[in-house]
Amino acid sequence: MLGLFNLFSGGILRKIYHWRHFGLCLTMALTALLLTLRYHRILTALDMPFVLEQYRDGIKTYEDIIYHAKYDRNASEFCGVNYPYKEHVMAAMELPGLAILIHWLTPVFPELPKYTYGILHLLLILSIWLCAILLFLIFNELSLPPWYGMLVAIGITFLAPQNLRFIVHFGLAPPFVVPAIIYGLILLGKKARYTASIYLAVAVFFSSMLHFYFFGITCFTIGLYFLFSIYRNFNKEWLLKNLPHYALALGLPLIFFTFWMVFNDPVTDRTNKPLGFLIYHSNWEGLFLFPELHLWHWIDKNIIKIGKTEFEGWSYIGLVAGLFIVFSLGRWAIAKFKKPLLLHIGNDNSNVIYPLLGTGIVAAIFACSQPFNIKGLGFLVDYIGPLKQFRSTGRFAWVFYFIINIIAFTSIYNWISKWEKLPLKCMAFILVIGVLFYEAYTFSYSKFMFNRMLGVEELSHTKKFTDVPNIDYNRYQAVIPVPYFNIGDNNFSAVGDNQIIQMAKVLSAQTGLPLTAATLTRSSRMQTFKQMQLVDIPMQIPVILSEYPNDKPLLLLVSSELSQKDSLKYFHLFKDQPLIYENDRYSLYELSLESIALHLSNRKQGILNKTMQYSYRHGAFMSADSVENFVYVSFDSLASGKVFKGGGAFEAPQQTDNVFFEGNIPNVALFQDYELLLWVYVNEDYFSVSNIKVEEYDAYGKKVQEQIAFVSTYAEEFDAKGWVLVQLPFEPQKLGSKYRASISLLSPNSKHIVVDEMLIKPASADIYKIDNDTLWWNNRIFE
Repeated sequence: MLGLFNLFSGGILRKIYHWRHFGLCLTMALTALLLTLRYHRILTALDMPFVLEQYRDGIKTYEDIIYHAKYDRNASEFCGVNYPYKEHVMAAMELPGLAILIHWLTPVFPELPKYTYGILHLLLILSIWLCAILLFLIFNELSLPPWYGMLVAIGITFLAPQNLRFIVHFGLAPPFVVPAIIYGLILLGKKARYTASIYLAVAVFFSSMLHFYFFGITCFTIGLYFLFSIYRNFNKEWLLKNLPHYALALGLPLIFFTFWMVFNDPVTDRTNKPLGFLIYHSNWEGLFLFPELHLWHWIDKNIIKIGKTEFEGWSYIGLVAGLFIVFSLGRWAIAKFKKPLLLHIGNDNSNVIYPLLGTGIVAAIFACSQPFNIKGLGFLVDYIGPLKQFRSTGRFAWVFYFIINIIAFTSIYNWISKWEKLPLKCMAFILVIGVLFYEAYTFSYSKFMFNRMLGVEELSHTKKFTDVPNIDYNRYQAVIPVPYFNIGDNNFSAVGDNQIIQMAKVLSAQTGLPLTAATLTRSSRMQTFKQMQLVDIPMQIPVILSEYPNDKPLLLLVSSELSQKDSLKYFHLFKDQPLIYENDRYSLYELSLESIALHLSNRKQGILNKTMQYSYRHGAFMSADSVENFVYVSFDSLASGKVFKGGGAFEAPQQTDNVFFEGNIPNVALFQDYELLLWVYVNEDYFSVSNIKVEEYDAYGKKVQEQIAFVSTYAEEFDAKGWVLVQLPFEPQKLGSKYRASISLLSPNSKHIVVDEMLIKPASADIYKIDNDTLWWNNRIFE
């Protein structure tokens, strides 16, 4: 970018005759031509409401930007999801910078939001174009000839792993981010000057406004490069000269985002250890192989079985860079590590190449979640501070991709150019560039890359939600989608389905009605808890209703593709509610706030009417069975600082299997559905991912079966005090067995797990008791 500024400021027309400037212009023109050929379907439909990805993160990006532009009053806040709560725009959205820009411009150009689809697509294509330009400028700084720098820059650009993001996570798709940082580091490494450090600060800022993950990636890269530069050049004079520049490059964006995001964050209980750090990572297969290339299949069939790589870990570096690594390490080992690892990089480049290499190697190791993924070393995650926030470490492999290719193609050129035989040199260059372009072409047209323009029915003319007759959306305050989805807090989640997420996002953007659902990252734990309580079959009045700003009814959007399981789970929401509209894709119902309280009353009365017919007493309980076939433990005799009901609860340390029950089930029926019902305290971060385990041992002490589940997966009821009722199914296998139930949680803190009120019973059985005006039914309590 700085090179472009200097070029244009000097008058490009007066310097066009210079070969290097002509090379830059040719790079820009040829890249634009190739992008037009590859993405012509996108470029010819920029004025149409077509999408690249119809579901989840894809449709979310388009519609969230439109909602923010049309309805949010504050550019820093996003109110389209998780109603009635607000979210910071950086935490809520993909491409927050684009969303803010369109938000600012919409009052001047009211029709602008409807062109969001084309604007977003054009931005993605321009980001690829900018990547090739920056790579050319990098090779120019490394003293490579323009013809070579142009071809290699284009090849590396089209092979870049971020191009895969054209179908998901659009904010992470722009591939120019890492080259922009590398270019600034090379400029700063060659000569410490404030123009370079300010350029880096600006690059970090604008990259972060595409997706805040880039803030971590860019700061990580700059910080590592600085550390490796200290190691290579350390002396007091060098440090005093360079430290202010790196402090400026990192400090300016850090100060801005600290004040703008941290001090203005409406959420105070985001998780500090998100799930995924040890899951969404890369591996050697992800770095050195790609499924769509023929080499992958040959290696898988003839050499070694290739393991699975998560999508987040796909960062294929290319055959040229891969062979360069093998050759360099082999030559270095043969020389018994006495010669330099890298040859032919140029003496003028060594002070920037070696720090870049170190940065790339560390980034690759971190991208593989190493050494944390080594068995027994997972606990180290607790000691890496803010780095554990990067739940998708595989994305850091993008740094390795660009660095290793820059070094490889620089070294290869300097090596081949020293050959004396011209025909051999030409053949070598043709081979190297030919392999790069072959792989780039194959990668660009693989099944994982596509540029189809997809339609969404509710975006088409006459089929928009606003075209539905006789509906006044101003009557409602928010939308509840069914099946419900709530993604992002890492404690509880409801995944919904593709169709409902698509329709809910479009409905919200077209009508201005916010969603009670959410598709966020690091969202509030307690807010999510309250939202889950809202859609749950009520055991008490949902707390969130008291936080609504008015008494307007809610609009239920019910998918026509509702599964049988979801129908049973959410039927209470739209049962007996007025049907407003229906077609073959969805139904709209009106849900008044009063009807929620009425449904709770009706549920309680229905249970009373049913259970009053049961005449068999077993201690304090009543049931329809003449024999006692259940186990109840109150834990009232145990001391605890947190109690769900009664005088005590089971409290135990984390990290181990804490056995809270061990014994027989009376009058057990084999191969019948049973369930463990247990109240678990979850009003602490990460407690919801505790493991509940039920084990069965025969009369000889041999384990017969084991059932394990996360608390969040089997949570059936949500109590306002921060407890959930876990309902874990199992089938008894042998007569005379003993059963053991335990709970454990792998967590960095030393807080105790607390459980209370355990019931084990046949799934078909109803157990109840009445104390004063309180109904206790199947371990649920109705006041």
